Amino acid sequence: MRAIVFVDIDGTIRINEPDRDLLSAWPASSWRTTPVAPVIKGLTHRGKATWSIDVIEGLRTIGTLPGVRMCFLTTWLEATTTTFAPVVELGAWWAVGEDTPPDESSGFGSWQWKPARVLEAVQSGAYDRVVWMDDDAMDLRSELFFQDREKEIDQLDATLLTIAPDYRCGLTREDLDAAMDWLTP
Repeated sequence: MRAIVFVDIDGTIRINEPDRDLLSAWPASSWRTTPVAPVIKGLTHRGKATWSIDVIEGLRTIGTLPGVRMCFLTTWLEATTTTFAPVVELGAWWAVGEDTPPDESSGFGSWQWKPARVLEAVQSGAYDRVVWMDDDAMDLRSELFFQDREKEIDQLDATLLTIAPDYRCGLTREDLDAAMDWLTP
Protein backbone atom coordinates (compact mmCIF):
# COMPACT_ATOMS: atom_id res chain seq x y z
CA MET A 1 0.00 0.00 0.00
CA ARG A 2 1.12 3.54 -0.80
CA ALA A 3 -0.04 6.32 1.50
CA ILE A 4 0.65 9.92 2.39
CA VAL A 5 -0.18 11.57 5.71
CA PHE A 6 -0.50 15.37 5.70
CA VAL A 7 0.02 16.90 9.16
CA ASP A 8 -0.59 20.50 10.21
CA ILE A 9 1.26 21.99 13.18
CA ASP A 10 -0.82 24.71 14.85
CA GLY A 11 -3.89 23.27 16.54
CA THR A 12 -2.95 19.74 15.50
CA ILE A 13 0.44 19.03 17.10
CA ARG A 14 1.14 22.44 18.68
CA ILE A 15 -1.78 23.46 20.85
CA ASN A 16 -3.28 26.90 20.36
CA GLU A 17 -4.74 28.41 23.51
CA PRO A 18 -4.49 25.20 25.56
CA ASP A 19 -7.70 24.29 27.38
CA ARG A 20 -6.75 22.59 30.66
CA ASP A 21 -9.95 20.52 30.65
CA LEU A 22 -9.26 19.24 27.14
CA LEU A 23 -5.58 18.53 27.79
CA SER A 24 -6.68 15.49 29.78
CA ALA A 25 -6.72 13.62 26.45
CA TRP A 26 -3.07 12.80 27.28
CA PRO A 27 -1.33 12.27 30.64
CA ALA A 28 -0.29 15.55 32.28
CA SER A 29 3.31 14.31 32.36
CA SER A 30 3.35 14.08 28.53
CA TRP A 31 2.87 17.83 27.91
CA ARG A 32 5.83 20.07 27.04
CA THR A 33 6.11 23.82 26.44
CA THR A 34 9.11 25.40 24.72
CA PRO A 35 9.76 28.88 23.32
CA VAL A 36 9.93 28.96 19.52
CA ALA A 37 10.69 31.76 17.10
CA PRO A 38 10.10 30.55 13.56
CA VAL A 39 10.98 32.78 10.63
CA ILE A 40 8.10 32.49 8.17
CA LYS A 41 8.24 34.42 4.90
CA GLY A 42 10.97 36.65 6.34
CA LEU A 43 9.14 37.51 9.59
CA THR A 44 10.08 36.20 13.03
CA HIS A 45 7.11 34.97 15.05
CA ARG A 46 7.84 34.60 18.75
CA GLY A 47 5.78 32.30 20.87
CA LYS A 48 5.60 29.00 22.67
CA ALA A 49 5.06 25.49 21.45
CA THR A 50 2.90 23.29 23.67
CA TRP A 51 2.63 19.65 22.62
CA SER A 52 2.30 16.12 23.98
CA ILE A 53 5.18 13.69 23.58
CA ASP A 54 2.52 10.99 23.18
CA VAL A 55 1.27 12.70 20.01
CA ILE A 56 4.84 12.84 18.72
CA GLU A 57 5.30 9.12 19.44
CA GLY A 58 2.00 8.31 17.73
CA LEU A 59 3.02 10.22 14.61
CA ARG A 60 6.44 8.54 14.63
CA THR A 61 4.70 5.15 14.75
CA ILE A 62 2.46 6.07 11.82
CA GLY A 63 5.54 7.22 9.91
CA THR A 64 7.15 3.78 10.29
CA LEU A 65 4.29 1.96 8.58
CA PRO A 66 5.34 0.36 5.28
CA GLY A 67 4.58 2.55 2.27
CA VAL A 68 3.65 5.63 4.34
CA ARG A 69 5.08 9.04 3.42
CA MET A 70 4.75 11.83 6.01
CA CYS A 71 4.33 15.45 4.92
CA PHE A 72 3.90 18.64 6.92
CA LEU A 73 1.12 20.78 5.42
CA THR A 74 1.36 23.96 7.45
CA THR A 75 1.76 27.71 7.27
CA TRP A 76 5.12 27.24 9.02
CA LEU A 77 6.46 26.26 5.57
CA GLU A 78 10.29 26.15 5.52
CA ALA A 79 10.45 26.92 9.27
CA THR A 80 8.83 23.54 9.91
CA THR A 81 11.99 21.48 9.52
CA THR A 82 14.41 24.17 10.74
CA THR A 83 12.53 25.42 13.82
CA PHE A 84 9.61 23.20 14.85
CA ALA A 85 10.87 19.70 13.99
CA PRO A 86 14.07 20.00 16.08
CA VAL A 87 12.11 21.29 19.10
CA VAL A 88 9.67 18.34 19.16
CA GLU A 89 12.14 15.88 17.63
CA LEU A 90 9.80 14.89 14.83
CA GLY A 91 9.78 15.17 11.08
CA ALA A 92 13.16 16.68 10.26
CA TRP A 93 13.16 14.43 7.16
CA TRP A 94 9.47 14.87 6.28
CA ALA A 95 8.43 16.67 3.14
CA VAL A 96 6.85 20.11 3.53
CA GLY A 97 3.85 20.93 1.32
CA GLU A 98 4.11 24.03 -0.83
CA ASP A 99 1.78 26.98 -0.32
CA THR A 100 1.48 27.61 -4.04
CA PRO A 101 -2.01 28.94 -4.76
CA PRO A 102 -4.16 26.35 -6.52
CA ASP A 103 -4.87 26.63 -10.22
CA GLU A 104 -8.05 28.64 -10.88
CA SER A 105 -9.62 25.60 -12.54
CA SER A 106 -9.34 23.66 -9.25
CA GLY A 107 -12.38 25.45 -7.83
CA PHE A 108 -10.43 26.50 -4.74
CA GLY A 109 -9.54 30.07 -3.81
CA SER A 110 -5.91 31.13 -3.57
CA TRP A 111 -6.05 30.86 0.25
CA GLN A 112 -7.21 27.23 0.03
CA TRP A 113 -3.83 25.76 -0.87
CA LYS A 114 -3.99 23.04 1.79
CA PRO A 115 -7.21 21.36 0.58
CA ALA A 116 -5.96 21.75 -2.97
CA ARG A 117 -2.75 19.83 -2.09
CA VAL A 118 -4.79 17.08 -0.40
CA LEU A 119 -7.17 16.75 -3.35
CA GLU A 120 -4.20 16.66 -5.76
CA ALA A 121 -2.74 13.73 -3.77
CA VAL A 122 -6.07 11.87 -3.87
CA GLN A 123 -6.53 12.45 -7.59
CA SER A 124 -2.93 11.74 -8.58
CA GLY A 125 -3.37 7.99 -8.25
CA ALA A 126 0.02 7.85 -6.52
CA TYR A 127 -1.56 6.88 -3.19
CA ASP A 128 -4.00 4.19 -2.12
CA ARG A 129 -4.70 6.08 1.12
CA VAL A 130 -4.45 9.74 2.10
CA VAL A 131 -4.77 11.11 5.64
CA TRP A 132 -5.21 14.82 6.34
CA MET A 133 -4.72 15.93 9.98
CA ASP A 134 -5.53 19.62 10.40
CA ASP A 135 -7.66 21.48 12.93
CA ASP A 136 -8.86 23.66 10.02
CA ALA A 137 -9.50 20.76 7.66
CA MET A 138 -12.48 21.42 5.48
CA ASP A 139 -15.00 18.85 4.45
CA LEU A 140 -13.77 18.19 0.91
CA ARG A 141 -16.84 16.09 0.15
CA SER A 142 -19.14 19.04 0.81
CA GLU A 143 -16.85 21.41 -1.05
CA LEU A 144 -16.89 19.19 -4.14
CA PHE A 145 -20.66 18.81 -3.86
CA PHE A 146 -21.12 22.59 -3.83
CA GLN A 147 -18.78 22.88 -6.81
CA ASP A 148 -21.00 20.39 -8.72
CA ARG A 149 -18.17 17.83 -8.74
CA GLU A 150 -20.10 14.87 -7.32
CA LYS A 151 -18.24 12.34 -9.51
CA GLU A 152 -15.06 13.04 -7.53
CA ILE A 153 -16.66 12.31 -4.15
CA ASP A 154 -16.52 8.51 -4.57
CA GLN A 155 -12.75 8.70 -5.00
CA LEU A 156 -12.52 10.69 -1.76
CA ASP A 157 -14.59 8.13 0.13
CA ALA A 158 -12.28 5.32 -0.99
CA THR A 159 -9.01 7.19 -0.42
CA LEU A 160 -9.22 10.05 2.09
CA LEU A 161 -9.46 10.14 5.88
CA THR A 162 -9.79 13.66 7.30
CA ILE A 163 -9.02 14.26 10.97
CA ALA A 164 -9.89 17.72 12.31
CA PRO A 165 -8.91 17.89 15.99
CA ASP A 166 -10.05 20.58 18.40
CA TYR A 167 -7.33 23.26 18.23
CA ARG A 168 -7.36 23.56 22.04
CA CYS A 169 -6.09 20.00 22.57
CA GLY A 170 -4.79 18.80 19.20
CA LEU A 171 -4.64 15.18 18.14
CA THR A 172 -6.05 12.58 20.52
CA ARG A 173 -5.42 8.86 20.90
CA GLU A 174 -8.68 8.25 19.00
CA ASP A 175 -7.41 10.39 16.11
CA LEU A 176 -4.11 8.51 15.91
CA ASP A 177 -5.88 5.15 16.20
CA ALA A 178 -8.25 6.13 13.36
CA ALA A 179 -5.25 6.99 11.17
CA MET A 180 -3.53 3.69 12.04
CA ASP A 181 -6.70 1.75 11.21
CA TRP A 182 -7.09 3.60 7.89
CA LEU A 183 -3.47 2.95 6.93
CA THR A 184 -3.45 -0.73 7.92
CA PRO A 185 -6.58 -2.18 6.27
